Amino acid sequence: MKSDGGGGLYDDPVVYDILASPGTAAELDVLDGIVATWAVLEDGPRLWLEPACGTGRCLREWAARGRRAVGFDVSAAMVRHARRRLRRRGQSATAEVLVADMAACGHLLPPGEVDVAYLPDNSFRHLPDDRAALAHLDGMARLLRPGGVHVLGLSLTSPQGEPPDEDVWTASRGGIRVTQVVNYLPPGPDGIGPRLERVISHLVVSRAGVEEHRDHVYDLRTYTPRQWDALLGRSGLQRLACLDRLGTPRAGRDLPYQLEVLARRD
Repeated sequence: MKSDGGGGLYDDPVVYDILASPGTAAELDVLDGIVATWAVLEDGPRLWLEPACGTGRCLREWAARGRRAVGFDVSAAMVRHARRRLRRRGQSATAEVLVADMAACGHLLPPGEVDVAYLPDNSFRHLPDDRAALAHLDGMARLLRPGGVHVLGLSLTSPQGEPPDEDVWTASRGGIRVTQVVNYLPPGPDGIGPRLERVISHLVVSRAGVEEHRDHVYDLRTYTPRQWDALLGRSGLQRLACLDRLGTPRAGRDLPYQLEVLARRD
C-alpha cells in the first residue's frame, strides 16, 4: 500500500495484523471449498501462495492446517513481522515469506510449483497500470501447476458511476484496540481521475490509556467489468468462475466484491 508518510495502516505491522487477522479461518474455509470445486489436482494442493501476504495471516492459518505455504510482500517490515510470528508459532519449516512486489514475483519460484494462489481484498488494485497488472497475472500463470487456481478478490466499478461509500472495522488484541474508518471517493465528477478511487483512512489506535489518530490517503486503480474482462483476455489466465464472498456463483448478480477463480490457459 502506498504511504504518504502520515502513519497509514500498512506502516505499522502490529496494528495492521490486529485489524486484518480476525475472520481469517472462516475466510480460508470458503477458499478450501472453492479449491475443492474448481481445482483439478489429483493428489491435492501441495503449495499455497499469497502474493501480497502482509503480516502473514493466511500463511499462519495454512501452516496450522498442515500446509506448505509461501508469501510475498513488497514491505520488508511486513515480511520481518510475518517471519517473527511464524517462528514464535513453530511454523517456519512449512511457511516461507519473501520480499517481492506482486507484479514481479512470477519468477521467484519454479514454473508450475504453485497449486493455489490467493490475492484477496482488492490488493490487486494497488497495481498502478495495465503493464503491472498483466505482469502479475502472467506471473501467476507461470507459477500455477496445471489444474491449479488463482483466486483473486476484486471490486469492480460501474461504468455509470457510483456514490461515495464508507467502511468501519474494529479489532483488539493484547490491550490494543484499533478502529479504522475508510471513505471511498469513486472516479467520475466527484472523483479524482478516470481510473482512480481515492481512499481516505482514519485510524484510531488505543493502548495504555492513550488514543492515537492517524490519517492516510491513497488511490486504488479501478476496473469496470469491460476493462477487467479485456485485461484478463490479454493475460495468461482464464476465468473459471465468479463467486461472492461465501463462494456462491454470481449468477448474474452485481456483486460489491467478487472472487475471480482463474486458471492457466493450457
